[in-house]
Amino acid sequence: MWLSIDKNVTVPMLRQVYQAIRDRILAGELNAGYKLPSTRVLALQLNVSRNVILEAYEMLLAEGLAIARSGSGTYVAEGAVLPGYVSAPPIEASVSAVESAYSNEMSVISFRTGLPALELFPRKSWADLLQSVCKEAPDLALGYGDPAGEPELRRELADYLIHTRGVKVSPEHIVITSGAVQAIQLVTRLLLSAGDEALVEEPTNEDLKSILAATGATLRSMTVDDSGVITADLPQKKHPKLAYLTPSHQFPLGGDLADPKADRANSVCSPDRMSSARR
Repeated sequence: MWLSIDKNVTVPMLRQVYQAIRDRILAGELNAGYKLPSTRVLALQLNVSRNVILEAYEMLLAEGLAIARSGSGTYVAEGAVLPGYVSAPPIEASVSAVESAYSNEMSVISFRTGLPALELFPRKSWADLLQSVCKEAPDLALGYGDPAGEPELRRELADYLIHTRGVKVSPEHIVITSGAVQAIQLVTRLLLSAGDEALVEEPTNEDLKSILAATGATLRSMTVDDSGVITADLPQKKHPKLAYLTPSHQFPLGGDLADPKADRANSVCSPDRMSSARR
């Protein structure tokens, strides 16, 4: 059986093989009862992995275009012809807007936050360690695990916090998240409800505002300068449910939140007056 595939296009080999056989069956070029080549023979003929042929045959079987006979092989199914069928050219996978933007961004100096120098990532060392760990990992490591994070990691973090930060916390009170975004989402869902008021630095990350606003809370701005939030601008009578502060390297201004103790050591001014002086 002759098939035409092109290894220079972006259409996956699996899709090309499946589409080529499917088209010939629907067009009536392969009659009912025609025995398809064995997966090994067709793989050698097309110079592709046998798994590609196996998956293509599985797709044909699932669509009812082919039938498998135990110990005999794979055959074209009865009634699979579609009169007047015209095959359409395969659609090549286009580069998405996200991939295009990422490619352009990586070609220049990027100031995007939260993205390290990916080209400096130690791929080989990481791959070697991953392989070593996977070989020695217990069977339980292949399961879903604890939703709050691996107990061993939480124990290490609890020990680290007590020795370096003086924070006494048990491993049961630590939750491991997939990143800052998930952590903020969990906290806001826990603390905020529709109608609550939340204070947010201004300017700040727009994604953060979206996360907080998704809870239905009303967002109020807190002005930021080189020393963090200006306390004189904080509401005096209202009691917001949550305030989001960045203690260091505030985005996008980059300032560090002022230390009240240091201010008191150098001045006897009230917090409001200190904030006004900063401005």
